[in-house]
Amino acid sequence: MVDFLDDIAYEYNKISSEYAIVFAHGLKSDMDSTKALELEKFCNINHFEFVRYDAYGHGKSKGDFLDGTISRWVDDCINVIEHVIKAKKIIIVGSSMGGWVMLKSAHSSKLKDRIHALVGIAPAPDFTYEMFHGLFDENIRTMIMEEGVFNMPTDYEEPLPITKKLIVDGNENNLLINTEQGIKLDFPLRILLGQKDHLISEKNIFKLMKKYQGEDVILHLVKGGDHSMSRESDIQLLENVILDLLNIDLDF
Repeated sequence: MVDFLDDIAYEYNKISSEYAIVFAHGLKSDMDSTKALELEKFCNINHFEFVRYDAYGHGKSKGDFLDGTISRWVDDCINVIEHVIKAKKIIIVGSSMGGWVMLKSAHSSKLKDRIHALVGIAPAPDFTYEMFHGLFDENIRTMIMEEGVFNMPTDYEEPLPITKKLIVDGNENNLLINTEQGIKLDFPLRILLGQKDHLISEKNIFKLMKKYQGEDVILHLVKGGDHSMSRESDIQLLENVILDLLNIDLDF
């Protein structure tokens, strides 16, 4: 059943547990993705507390996507965890943009004593900078800054609106661009990346690992995996990674 925390729609399994899993989805995705639903089943079977939610302007949540920013979506994640999750040991699973949200949320003083580990599925910190400076030409960059939005063509029916607001706010939340500053987090970090992912480069993932302050960082590079990492074998890997982080050995 969908509940609301202010503007944010979420699904919560209401299981009392020492452990909780939080799923943060990607840009223009939602809490009903294959990964989110399979992760919910996994948590229900193993009696882990679990929440999935739609970020502002996504899915069933209220708000206009055009008003969305990384800062706003980070606040959504923090608020959902703070006001919904009861467990003391939390693993945040962030997919694509959700990986950026996950890393920024983990910096929050409200959560630092409750986070147990982080799992990034093709995490995409700084993707707005990479998109603006690496993918768009000067004409598109000018359009965004002067007109406020560029409707980027996609493989789907609808284009993806990239707003000036998103780009400018993204610059304020970059984690990889400033090479002088590391990512000052010590939580165990696991990264899942498909070798057929054409959106997230291995180079950026290696940069993320290098800049991450904690030493307990492991990359799972998956042969045949794409950006979605939604195959049955990908989901099984994700579940095994979570069990390993919780030092649990269960029979399936």
